[in-house]
Amino acid sequence: MDDVVNALELAINSKKNGVYNVGTGKSYSLNEMLDFLRKITGKDIKAKYIENPMKNYVMVTQASTEKSKKDLGFEAKVSLEEGIRKIYDYYSKINI
Repeated sequence: MDDVVNALELAINSKKNGVYNVGTGKSYSLNEMLDFLRKITGKDIKAKYIENPMKNYVMVTQASTEKSKKDLGFEAKVSLEEGIRKIYDYYSKINI
């Protein structure tokens, strides 16, 4: 069972309500994401770096998953790299 489905089942079966962040609890840079994509796809993906036109943009964010862990007992079991691989493998097999 994948993490999102697990989190939904935990939420449905709990007596808690509210908004819960679901994820690994880790933050990744654009360069790390590109490294995952290159490794998984075998393609030489190049980044195009441009100046961000938005003032006061928050460059690094990370959602806290502590509430999900405390209230629901949720902890991610699928790493970001594994999740990207599963999505890539799935969409590589279908014609869209």
